[in-house]
Amino acid sequence: MGKRRDHLRAATACDHQRLDQKFATINMSEDYARCLIATHALRSAIEPWLSAHPLSDEAFRPTFALKELSDDCADLGLSVSGSTFEVPFEPTKENWFGALYVMEGSSVGAPVLMSMARKLGYDGSFGARHLAVQLKARQTWRQFIDIFEEVPGLDISASADTARKLFSIALSHK
Repeated sequence: MGKRRDHLRAATACDHQRLDQKFATINMSEDYARCLIATHALRSAIEPWLSAHPLSDEAFRPTFALKELSDDCADLGLSVSGSTFEVPFEPTKENWFGALYVMEGSSVGAPVLMSMARKLGYDGSFGARHLAVQLKARQTWRQFIDIFEEVPGLDISASADTARKLFSIALSHK
C-alpha cells in the first residue's frame, strides 16, 4: 500500500469500523433497506458535487451509481429524494480525493454486500443494480489509488477530513 492510502486508512479507521458494524449483517430486507437509504443519502449528496467539480487534469472518471441506487430503492418501495445534506466543502483537490477515497473505496466492500443482497433475492437487475455497477468498476479503485498516491502537493490531512465528513453522513442514518 501507498503512504497516502495508509494515512487515510488510519485517519478513517474508527468511522469505517462503525460503518462496517452498522451494516455487517444484512439478514432481512429491512436491514438492506436501511443500507440503501444511508447509501442513497451519501451518493445523492456527493455524486452531483463530483460531477460539477471534476478534476480536469486527471484521466480518472469516478464511478457513479446514483441512478441505479434510486432504481433499487424504488424496487423496494423506499421513498428517497435528493440528499438532505449539503456538501460542506469547496472544490479543491484535497476534498475531491477525500470524497473519492470513500466513494470508490465502497467498491471494495461491494462483493460482500452483493452476496448478502442475493440471499434476500436481489441482484443486478432488481434491488442491487448499484452493487452490480460497483462490481463492474472494481478496477477503478486501483486506478484511483495510483493517481491519489502520485498527485503533487496534496494536503493529506485535508483529504482525511473530507473522508470523515462523508462517513458521518452515512453513519447519521438509522
